[in-house]
Amino acid sequence: MGHRRLLRIALLLHGIALAVLLSGGLSGFFSAWVLANIALVGVDIALINLIMDFAPPGQKGAYVTVSRLVSIPVTSTATLLGGILLDIFGSQRVFLAALIVPLAALALTCCFPEPRHTRLPDMVSMPSLPTAPPAV
Repeated sequence: MGHRRLLRIALLLHGIALAVLLSGGLSGFFSAWVLANIALVGVDIALINLIMDFAPPGQKGAYVTVSRLVSIPVTSTATLLGGILLDIFGSQRVFLAALIVPLAALALTCCFPEPRHTRLPDMVSMPSLPTAPPAV
């Protein structure tokens, strides 16, 4: 399927989930929850595959691990900030503002060429992560 197409589908599902959440009601909440979780899985798979494409051979696992470690504080902070904003502004305003993010991200995926089909200049290379010294 390709990570760009999967990422676009996931972002669209995320936008639909937020729109359903804005409609209100308990059934809307559960539908939005299911759609948002499907979208999160899609984004997760697309991003791991993207990292695997750009990571040097033999270091793919390290790149995925580092990306996950870096994303933990960002995700935690965003969740906390979202809860604070929800308390201050209310759910309708926060979810409406949050709807902008996946739609903007979806639009951005249309602005850039597919990296797997674009040749990078030879002088550009991915940095290698330091490897552990051999065990004695």
